[in-house]
Amino acid sequence: MGGTRPQVFSGPATICRIYLWDNIGYSKRITKGEKMKTYKIYFTSDILESVEVEASSEKEARDKFDTGELDLSDAKEEGRENLEVDVIKELDRFGQEIKN
Repeated sequence: MGGTRPQVFSGPATICRIYLWDNIGYSKRITKGEKMKTYKIYFTSDILESVEVEASSEKEARDKFDTGELDLSDAKEEGRENLEVDVIKELDRFGQEIKN
């Protein structure tokens, strides 16, 4: 049976990485005390989405879309482009933005 997969355990302020390997002679490696911060990134992008609709023609399908008859919560993301970072904010350990 090969080695176990590396496991990562994390908390709000530190990361502890444990690498366990069996049957091949490697010992475990532990890294503790790395101070990590949490950030929230606000960004904008163009998103290509699709939704399926039953209609007798393209015009009827478009009309259903334009009038809001479709449930867009089932829309499927097909792609994303033109990503641009707007704001990056540091979060405290409770997930609240830190005021600078």
